[in-house]
Amino acid sequence: MKKARNMLCAVCAALLLMPAVWAEEQSLAGEASRAGDTFSDPLSSGGQGPEMVVVRAGSAAKYSWGNSIDNNRANCYGCGRQWDYEGTAPVESFEPNAFGLHDVHGNVYEWVEDCWNGSYEGVPADGSAWLGGDCWQRIFRGGSWDDFPDDLRMARRVSAAAGERGGYYGLRVARTLDP
Repeated sequence: MKKARNMLCAVCAALLLMPAVWAEEQSLAGEASRAGDTFSDPLSSGGQGPEMVVVRAGSAAKYSWGNSIDNNRANCYGCGRQWDYEGTAPVESFEPNAFGLHDVHGNVYEWVEDCWNGSYEGVPADGSAWLGGDCWQRIFRGGSWDDFPDDLRMARRVSAAAGERGGYYGLRVARTLDP
């Protein structure tokens, strides 16, 4: 599957713990690309972009492991861990998904490249970034440590001003793999 070529960089998982604004993710991806490999921020496009392929890891359920939040699967308000509603958990505190990627639900929201649109009408069919709409607001996904379990489901998207910073937002960059 062509979309799956953009895999999320597991080495970059530590970056999820830093408060970040959308522009910092863009800058980090550019800096990493100058070092050799091609990096970008994960795409969102209607839940079908490369980010969602990797987060879902072959699952059609609400979460990468199934439809129930269960204890000890994520960091959120009511997820059953010592960090619930307290703050971020250390990287790799939870089991990885089927593709080996840790911390894809909860802990901090992850910025993605898409501009905000109120519906999926007009979403790019090819999974590319949706750069039309309200680009003063960008999309983030995944839920954070102060969200309820339902807010961590893979299909949920939220927007914020691209320059907004807080302890709820983080980033993850994607490395483009050769076929």
